[in-house]
Amino acid sequence: AIIYNKNGHWVEAEASSRRSLQICPNDAEAWGILGEALAGLGQISDAVKACKRSITLKPGNVMIYCNLSSLLVALDRFKEAEEWSRSALKLQPNLAKAMHGLGVAQSASGKLDEEEASFKKALKLEPRNSQTMINLASIYSAKLKYNRAILLFEKVIEFDPKSTKSIFNLGICYSELGEM
Repeated sequence: AIIYNKNGHWVEAEASSRRSLQICPNDAEAWGILGEALAGLGQISDAVKACKRSITLKPGNVMIYCNLSSLLVALDRFKEAEEWSRSALKLQPNLAKAMHGLGVAQSASGKLDEEEASFKKALKLEPRNSQTMINLASIYSAKLKYNRAILLFEKVIEFDPKSTKSIFNLGICYSELGEM
C-alpha cells in the first residue's frame, strides 16, 4: 500500500490497506496509509476519518497530523486544520511540512502577518520548497511588496522553469510596478 501510494496508484493502495486492516483492524499505520489513498481518490471526508482513526490508535504521528491538516483545509475546516498543524509542531517544532500546513490553514483567516511568519519559518526549515516560496510570494504581492515577491517567483522558476503559476504571478508583479 505504501508503494502504491508513492506511485499514485490510489485504487490499489486503498485495496491493500483494506486487506491489511481486515487482518489487523487496529493497525494505526494501515489507517494512515488508507487515509492517504482515500485522499488521492478524492474521498476527503473518508480520508479524514481514516487519519483520525490512526491518531486514536497511536497518537503522536506528526506526519498523520500534517496530512489531516491538509485534508481539513480541503474541506474548508481551517480552524481545525490549524489546530492539527500546531499539534504537530508541539511534537516536532522544526518540521517544515507542519509549519507550511499552519500557514495554509491561516490563509483562510486573512491574518497575513501570521501566515507570512509561518511560511518564512517553513522556508528556513526547507529552503528549496517551491510551494512555500509561491505562497510567501503571494503574501508579499497581496501586501504590495512586489520586489520581494519577484525574488521568490524568480527563484521558483529557477528550480522549475515550467511553473506557470510563478511565471503568471511574476508578470503581475512587474505589471504592478509599471514594468511592462
